[in-house]
Amino acid sequence: MYIIVGLGNPEEKYAKTFHNMGFNAAADAAAILGAKFKKKECSSYVAEAYVNGEKVIIARPLTYMNLSGVAVKQLLAKYGAKPSQLVVIYDDFDIPKGKIRIRPSGSAGTHNGMRSVISEIGTQDFARIRIGIRDPEVNIPIINYVLSEVRREDYDLFISACGRAAEALRCLTGREVVLLPAKDDVLLYKEAVSRETLFARLSAAERIYSGVCIVVCDAESAMQLFPARGKNIKLAVGTELDYVNLPSELVAMGYTREYEVEAKGSFAVRGDILDIFPINCENPVRIDFFGDTVERIRPYDAVSGERLKEIASVEILCAAEAIIPDGDLQTVKSELAAGLKKFSDIKAFGRARAIADDIITKAEGGAPFAGASYLMPLLSNVTTLFDVLPEDTVVYLDECKLIRDRVEGLYSEHENRFKELKAGGEVFDFSFYQIIPKDKFYSHLTSFSDISLQTFFGSTFFFQPLKTYNLRSTPAPSYLNSFADLLTDARNWMKGGYRVLAFTGSASRTEKLMQAFIDEGLPVNPVPDTLYALRGIAVSSEELAHGLVLHESKLVILGSGDMYTKSSQPKRIRRKRGDMFIAPEIGQYAVHEKHGIGKITGTQKIETTDGIKEYISIEYKGGDMLYVPVEQMDILSKYVGQDNPSLSKIGGAEFERIKERVRQS
Repeated sequence: MYIIVGLGNPEEKYAKTFHNMGFNAAADAAAILGAKFKKKECSSYVAEAYVNGEKVIIARPLTYMNLSGVAVKQLLAKYGAKPSQLVVIYDDFDIPKGKIRIRPSGSAGTHNGMRSVISEIGTQDFARIRIGIRDPEVNIPIINYVLSEVRREDYDLFISACGRAAEALRCLTGREVVLLPAKDDVLLYKEAVSRETLFARLSAAERIYSGVCIVVCDAESAMQLFPARGKNIKLAVGTELDYVNLPSELVAMGYTREYEVEAKGSFAVRGDILDIFPINCENPVRIDFFGDTVERIRPYDAVSGERLKEIASVEILCAAEAIIPDGDLQTVKSELAAGLKKFSDIKAFGRARAIADDIITKAEGGAPFAGASYLMPLLSNVTTLFDVLPEDTVVYLDECKLIRDRVEGLYSEHENRFKELKAGGEVFDFSFYQIIPKDKFYSHLTSFSDISLQTFFGSTFFFQPLKTYNLRSTPAPSYLNSFADLLTDARNWMKGGYRVLAFTGSASRTEKLMQAFIDEGLPVNPVPDTLYALRGIAVSSEELAHGLVLHESKLVILGSGDMYTKSSQPKRIRRKRGDMFIAPEIGQYAVHEKHGIGKITGTQKIETTDGIKEYISIEYKGGDMLYVPVEQMDILSKYVGQDNPSLSKIGGAEFERIKERVRQS
């Protein structure tokens, strides 16, 4: 089951304030799921629904914002739910207005309601959907802003945001999803590794071993060797263990003993108190012992030291990717000794000898060390991701050709880099097998049931499909300089029974476009909760780069990039003041950062979906014309060189070749 809590204030006077976005989204969620707030319990109004067979409790606390955690704690207790089954929806001043962000965990930030929730339930490891409310045009204290009413011109924007936040709850399936990241480097022997990436990979690996339902990874991550399942320790209040030997156990798990805990993977001991920052936790924890008995477990903020709510238990995952089994040490020594004999260059031999000596010294010490990952191809307890996955796993391949190209590129890069490092004594022969051999990788992919998602029909490369489904679509037309054409096409679409959903990217554009459609007598309706409910024309203030047309479904999606030129962006190229155009003159030559050299022929006013705008007209080879909005002149620079240069061809490759030669020079 899931418990969905929308934060807000219960009185009517707060109904239209920014601080009640969570309340509004919870109401939308109940409407989408066909639920009603019929009962009052746990200091909340509560509605019940089901999503994909999962029971869902939707609540709006009556405790007022700053005491929201009291209601949340009561709800979790009543329904026997864990924090991992909690989703909180709330307003967030740190996010631009109208945007939403979904996160699996995190701190409270500046939000007092979330501070109350985290304090009461004792953890921040629960999902949250944040609705952005920050308006850069408003400059008043946050406390005054969040309790102020949403401006009328922003109603549609926030109605859409709350609706999308509610719609996101349809994704609840009860299935756990984990992202398996790739290591930054697998060849070099080094102690200074990216601990953040390593710990994220180890945490993901443990969840995969524990039977997580969905694994998301790229080709590089799947190619890399997979760590053996390490030893984990679970500490719960009231349990007993050998406290004297606990530090030695933690060291054997890859944790480092420090005077003070500052980063993940470290611990400190002071009397009967253990401070440790588990690699799988957002905060370090302080564990009080009475002899060998766990008396209390308290997470605390790593920066401020602020104590968080006590918790009943904590699991400490192994922090070492490679632990050398006792039976493998002799194999490691033999392989290193045999490998040294293959270096004929004195300098390369010296470097390889230094690596081998350091590895043997540390391996004989018995404690895990970061550089042990260098030995993974030699260790008997190392495996692959494919060997860990259940036999009935279904592999979804996103664009087989791109995956194939990526895999081929990674193997080619790996082979070339291995040869270069081998010449310098940085790697041994076994290092080449830090990734799965290419033929075995492809074989692993085809050993499971595969589903390929592809833009174009063509070879799947990895498997022979039993059935193909072709969803035909065409790109949305471009109306950048032809607003009249947009209105004409909209009339034709309505006559043909099509439905249109347009994304403008701003509230002001939405208002203008809706009025233009209304003036043409076209049916304009509010943005529905689902595409199935879409009728006539709907206009959203959300951003969408480009759209498409699905003729079989009679559906037209128009992106903001199909109708509007992009707003001026910060300059990507630093130019000298004299290189920039201030008032371009007819006959001057300009260099467009993408299309190259052209000749300015004047300025022209063109009617667009944003109104009448002024453009600089530039002539290119063959008489082709390019129109650049005056507010985007930063993409042009003055041509400095010989008189009467040759004009570039729009979309041609010659200018790219010239830029590449300049980069390499």
